[in-house]
Amino acid sequence: MPIHGFVMDRPWQELETREEEAVCRFVSDAATRACYPFDFELTARYSFVKGGVRARLEVAASPRNAAPMPFSAGNHLTLALPFGSAASPGDCRLKTPARDLLELSAQSLLTGAKRPAKLAKPAALAERPELRDAVLGGFEPNGRWVELSDPRSFGLRVSLGPLATEAWKPEAGAHLFVLYGDLEEGFFCVEPWYGGPNSLNEGRGLVRLPPGGSFEWRMTVAVLR
Repeated sequence: MPIHGFVMDRPWQELETREEEAVCRFVSDAATRACYPFDFELTARYSFVKGGVRARLEVAASPRNAAPMPFSAGNHLTLALPFGSAASPGDCRLKTPARDLLELSAQSLLTGAKRPAKLAKPAALAERPELRDAVLGGFEPNGRWVELSDPRSFGLRVSLGPLATEAWKPEAGAHLFVLYGDLEEGFFCVEPWYGGPNSLNEGRGLVRLPPGGSFEWRMTVAVLR
């Protein structure tokens, strides 16, 4: 399986486009079964909400699957810095209630080690270089968010919404935010994930959707003034 999965470069079917929402769908086929032996249907909904936008991913496992379907979900959200001011990208600040900064190996895999994130107060990206390739964890159920703000303009709060399915409960500690950025290039990624890097191989932080089951993942990006 390619490093970022097997759906990102495939065409999706447009189902509906309205003033406030766009909906598209992807259905498994022979090409996906070559590296992932399950059948499924994905429906992505992108909509305007008060103060921002929301992305919803609905996963439906085929009733023909012979076993529960393992997967993780996330979004590679990439933001251009700064947000429309003359500030330096390094002046932009990060804030989150995450308790833990999870250590990465040279292969960008979780080592199991962690240290305090210390981001309850906004921290300038230039002063915290370790945040440009990091994973945040230790979120409380009602506080899974990261704020990225331009001190001379506005900010964005990226929130990982509740995960919903009938017969599955989220694994403790599997709600993560992956951070990656290049201040010289002027971009920063604030990526909400369920499950960490290499989760399919390690078997941790996975949704295991039974045949015929459904699942929903949500991300909201809200503007902060």
